[in-house]
Amino acid sequence: MGTHDNLETAAPSPVGAEIVVGAIKKMVSRFLRFCKFHASGSGRPGVKTMSCDELLADPANEVAHALDYAICATAYLLQVLSSAKSFRKSPLYTLVEELVQFWKVPTAGDVFEKAKSTMHWSAVGKALWYLWSQSNPQMVRELRRLASDPLDAGTHYLFYAAGELAAHHFGIAFVAELGKSGEKTPDLQVTKGDQQFWVEATAKQPRLPVDTGEVLRRMVNSIMQEKATKFKDPRFSPGVIFADIPDDYQDIREAGTQPLLKLSPDHLEALPDGRQLYRLHNDAAWKEHPENRNNVFAYVVAAFEAIDRSTYHVDQLLVTIRQVKSSEGQISFPIQHQLIVRKSAEVIALVELAKHIYVVND
Repeated sequence: MGTHDNLETAAPSPVGAEIVVGAIKKMVSRFLRFCKFHASGSGRPGVKTMSCDELLADPANEVAHALDYAICATAYLLQVLSSAKSFRKSPLYTLVEELVQFWKVPTAGDVFEKAKSTMHWSAVGKALWYLWSQSNPQMVRELRRLASDPLDAGTHYLFYAAGELAAHHFGIAFVAELGKSGEKTPDLQVTKGDQQFWVEATAKQPRLPVDTGEVLRRMVNSIMQEKATKFKDPRFSPGVIFADIPDDYQDIREAGTQPLLKLSPDHLEALPDGRQLYRLHNDAAWKEHPENRNNVFAYVVAAFEAIDRSTYHVDQLLVTIRQVKSSEGQISFPIQHQLIVRKSAEVIALVELAKHIYVVND
């Protein structure tokens, strides 16, 4: 991962702790050198002080010390953007610098929105913390693209995917684009041990409102059909699609559809670390339940199953749903990952990335 600046923070707050009220104490030149965040109730005897490097080095801190982790990762993004003149002149630099400055003296009325934005940009900082020392030219190009257009949801999500994989000890390489005249390629080459995967990340930006089940179904089908084309070349096998689903899409369903999944315990297998694997292909009745029809999960499963495996080498689909919640002065960043994998690829399923794994027919 290379050498990182010594960013320090007082004892991070636990999940749901009151909003962090302290913040950045020192900046040297354009590089962020020393950060200090005070959690509610910090300063207690025996509480360990952690540097940002220590905080970011353990993926568990993203949940256990959610806001502190997000602030540290966003601070690291600012550090990277400070490293080049072209980045310092970008809209993203201005946006992230304002966020970092905010945490010096948080304003109560703005905290939730700033926390949402900090969580959003921390995904990029997290990826860069793990990968920036690699000096991958395509990664730099992707960051330059995002810096010039912070609203580019697809590029932002690409960094999210890279950061998630890197945090789980996968080797990551951004795949060079071949231009409009070249063949389609996936975004990332991913390795772990003797295994190799290819990843295409997508966060759809619909032009029209997605407010009915039918519109959502068509959008999901379009995503699967488009992204599957990145894996037409057998060299890019096995393929994995990462797809970001906005939180509010979970509430879109056709009339009469129940809001929750209904799964039979007969086909459920408990995995280590609280994970659960469900073999949908063994449950002939699951589609008959109203809870399992005409909602975003049903659309995603159907679209994934419909991919022509004789043409496109896609074995797995990771669906992510990211949220920011606040209640009675407390804040958390719950993230749901659901992995869908075809039956013949179950043995290579990336189970470490999701709590819920669903196995479907080939």
